[in-house]
Amino acid sequence: MQPCWIFASHSQTHRGEIAANQNSKPNIAMPIVATLAYGLTLLTSLAGFVYFIIVLIKQFQSGGPLHGIIGIVTCTLWTFIWGWIHSTELNLKKTMIIWSLLIVASMAFSGIAMVAGAGAMMANPEFKEAFESGMQQSRERTESAEESQ
Repeated sequence: MQPCWIFASHSQTHRGEIAANQNSKPNIAMPIVATLAYGLTLLTSLAGFVYFIIVLIKQFQSGGPLHGIIGIVTCTLWTFIWGWIHSTELNLKKTMIIWSLLIVASMAFSGIAMVAGAGAMMANPEFKEAFESGMQQSRERTESAEESQ
């Protein structure tokens, strides 16, 4: 039987051993989903940054330098709030809607990436074994600390 190439370490592959269950097939879907979601998070975040710059320029032009500097110092929060407050008078409604959707999409893709990444790690028997071993050691330390008190 061939080693499970995704989960087998370099030495296990050379010895022909399998890191986990011999009947299991490699699950490559989770790492692909995680990578794709991280990529989409990056793209939506970059697009959101472009919209931040657009609104920040309008903020400097219309609200003055103080509002623009506050927008930079607050890491886009004030610019976002200010943009929605002045969206109708400065004709920023469409820009603010797109920026809001990009923020929501970025958070959603980030959540998907975290879940898929954790799933991919937990599907790896070596990681799962190390994780469970660490948890057991933590429980033992906690129990010994409670007993000594």
